[in-house]
Amino acid sequence: AAAGAASPLQSGGATGFGSGVSAPGNQPGGSLLQTIRAAAPLATYAFSADDGAWTLGSNAQGSRSIANGQLLVQLAATDTFIWSLSNQPLGDFYLEVDTTHQSGAVDNFFGVIFRLQDAANFYLAAVSSDGQVTLGKFVDDSYTALERWTPSPALNTGRGSRNRLGLLALGDQLVLLA
Repeated sequence: AAAGAASPLQSGGATGFGSGVSAPGNQPGGSLLQTIRAAAPLATYAFSADDGAWTLGSNAQGSRSIANGQLLVQLAATDTFIWSLSNQPLGDFYLEVDTTHQSGAVDNFFGVIFRLQDAANFYLAAVSSDGQVTLGKFVDDSYTALERWTPSPALNTGRGSRNRLGLLALGDQLVLLA
């Protein structure tokens, strides 16, 4: 699903879910998103080579690599959580990332870690290949859902599904478009 026709998931301030698919101007943060999307991005990544911008390599949880214009994150086992970090510092931001389920169970999740302080303290915006979205945070390695896993009719589902995840973070306002 294109981010312009997505279901919004919002946290902070006035928390709530969007109902169904709506135009960006009608979503939380909608006019601001239109303005942001109209401007040239501050950074883009083609993933054409390892330029040192992302954490790559393997460990017991899995591997992170760049191949065929993609950042690939592969898990070594079920119930594993692994990430690749960008060296791009972000404060308030709007980010879009395309996700593709390549193999494994569709009862999974992948997305964006942001406002990372350390491995035990960060926020997570995620989608699953079975059509759900969530927004949460880890504090001292304990997870709290800001918005529980919720079905999104805007998501493509199943093996090989591809989705665009958009995230607007302005202060305590968080809007997830999936």
